[in-house]
Amino acid sequence: MATIRNIVIEQNTAFTMTIDVSTITNTPIDLSTYTYKAQLRRSYYSLTAVDFAIEATDPSGGELVLTLTATQVRALKPGRYVYDVILIDVNDVPARILEGIAVVNPGVAFYDASTTTTTTAAP
Repeated sequence: MATIRNIVIEQNTAFTMTIDVSTITNTPIDLSTYTYKAQLRRSYYSLTAVDFAIEATDPSGGELVLTLTATQVRALKPGRYVYDVILIDVNDVPARILEGIAVVNPGVAFYDASTTTTTTAAP
């Protein structure tokens, strides 16, 4: 059974989450023999998904880092989403290790280096 961890994603910013898989599975795990996948969807029934980038920052220690770029997050509509993370072993057997609700909080300001202008508010 997967661990449930609800998350908050701030719109217009990059998102990063570190996962200690060994803590979730209650056993030491070497991630070098696994592949992994994580997705965010508007609902369990949604056909479209946003893939998290996943990096094993400490494979022998069981640490994964999930990220979404600011551009990916900016494209999300504010609201509730669902997500999960699966590990796939060498026999192509997937195991869901983490799941939950992701709330995307709306934002106003965002930074785009190619179109940024500065406006000074009147006193």
